[in-house]
Amino acid sequence: MTEQLIQTPFGEFFAADNDLIAHHLATHGAHNISDLQVFLSFIRYGDTVVDIGAHIGAYAVAAAKKAGPRGAVIAFEGFAPTFEFLQRNIRQNDLNIKPVFGIVDNAERAYAIKFSSGNTGATRFNSINGSTPTIPVITNIKDHVETPVDVVKIDVEGMEANVLDSITDILRTDKPVIMIEISRVELAALLDLHKEKPAPQSAENMLRNP
Repeated sequence: MTEQLIQTPFGEFFAADNDLIAHHLATHGAHNISDLQVFLSFIRYGDTVVDIGAHIGAYAVAAAKKAGPRGAVIAFEGFAPTFEFLQRNIRQNDLNIKPVFGIVDNAERAYAIKFSSGNTGATRFNSINGSTPTIPVITNIKDHVETPVDVVKIDVEGMEANVLDSITDILRTDKPVIMIEISRVELAALLDLHKEKPAPQSAENMLRNP
């Protein structure tokens, strides 16, 4: 995979050539800059930020700069080539970010990777029944977080319901701000999945009544 080093107002990033994310970084200074600005507006100095689906770290790096040296960013990414870029970008920007390789989910299961050529940010993980997991599955992100969580960003291409289920305890105890990328179809599926659950267990309820 060929690569490039891109200078942006938010940091320096190694990224794959001919990739949509790289193009956005080089052209606009960020991937979805308006979303990034909203995300950063929720972060205060000293905050703990969890980035689930961190990709190459474009949001994590910006978050770490906003949270400062007293803050912490924990970045989860499950696609190995992208995780390698994430690690390199953390070192390139010399920031307090903890990278964690694995898929955040509410149960251990195996996945097949659906790679999106030309847009690594759209890479998906499809579950496979009866197979042995080959990618680490993280069912409790508290194992990697040492302080109460202030802000959570979720960008997981269709796995939103599982991720929200897996962090319900954090939603209840820490009451973080949540920024989640989700399509109308996925949102409808998420609400339908949770509508029959009792309120204490419902991620939908936690979102509506923090």
